[in-house]
Amino acid sequence: MAVFKKNSLVRFTDLPLRLVGAVLIGLFLLSPLFFSSFLIKIWFYILLLACLYELGFNVFKSPIIFFLNLAGGSLLFWLTNYQGGNGFFLAAGLFLLLYFLSNIFFSLEYNFLSASFLYTFYLIACFLSLVSLFF
Repeated sequence: MAVFKKNSLVRFTDLPLRLVGAVLIGLFLLSPLFFSSFLIKIWFYILLLACLYELGFNVFKSPIIFFLNLAGGSLLFWLTNYQGGNGFFLAAGLFLLLYFLSNIFFSLEYNFLSASFLYTFYLIACFLSLVSLFF
């Protein structure tokens, strides 16, 4: 446990390291501005996979739900990007079918499946709107 003195001077010895880190993170976040349209979609897809990983393993703590989110989310993201509105409804129907089949074969609770479905659907909608706003 660190105890701070009232009148102690704060030393900025790690300031150059923090500045370099901030510049690198800023360049990483601004890098899609210089990509082609396909690479931008790949960049958003990688960010989506990171969010789905966080949702599956750290929130629900289930590898089955992670793979369901990954398969359904990938299907929904790519079909909507390349097929438009028809692809969205087709992928959403397949996404729901995947969740119903997982309930039959893996006997997961409806609470986890419904929450996971809604969170994944919300994440996909956010990333799809980010892609459409970008273009």
